[in-house]
Amino acid sequence: MPPFANAAPRARRQPLLLAAAVGAVVTGLGVFAFTVDRSPAAPAVAAAAPIAAPVGDPALAALRAEVQALRAEMRSRAGYARAAAAADPAASESAASPESPPPPLAPEAELAANNELAHKEVALYQNTLAADPIDPAWSREAEGRIRETFATLEVGDSLLDEVTCHSTLCRIAIKVSTPAAADRVRRQVAALVPWNTSGIGHDDEHDPNRVIVYAARTPDLAP
Repeated sequence: MPPFANAAPRARRQPLLLAAAVGAVVTGLGVFAFTVDRSPAAPAVAAAAPIAAPVGDPALAALRAEVQALRAEMRSRAGYARAAAAADPAASESAASPESPPPPLAPEAELAANNELAHKEVALYQNTLAADPIDPAWSREAEGRIRETFATLEVGDSLLDEVTCHSTLCRIAIKVSTPAAADRVRRQVAALVPWNTSGIGHDDEHDPNRVIVYAARTPDLAP
């Protein structure tokens, strides 16, 4: 377990999809990605053996590969759109090349693609946590620090409803009373995790008054 810095983190919130505006809710699930980055960076996690993201069963491995492919496709489409918007001659000349990136989708198709990726991202984090073994020492410390940090945040009447950490991933559920409270939670979610991390957050599809956050033990362990 690495030492946790007392200084406030320099948090970067970004959308799940590169084409979306920074900090935007990009689907009906309200899925967003975030990264917490401190300077200087926290030391690497000390462990008796190397820590690796859980492989899980073949279904989990297949889901991870599918999500990675969808992410790559979205990045490629976003890059094509940026080049086209900048009227890049090189991009125009390569548009007919078989190796050129795919053109942007129509609005309805783009929304469907965004929703598909968002649902699969959530499923990937859920299934990864389920397959992740518990590291008793780190899990207890991480859960305790998240609870301590939440108590210092200005999130109105929101309630920390759940904190579960295994060995590479934590799940945090925050109960909110109003849409405004949910928005405050989203704006401060990166400050909730007191170590360098990457993860996602989303509205709980089963309870509109909960925001779910997944945060990795280190950024490179995010699914």
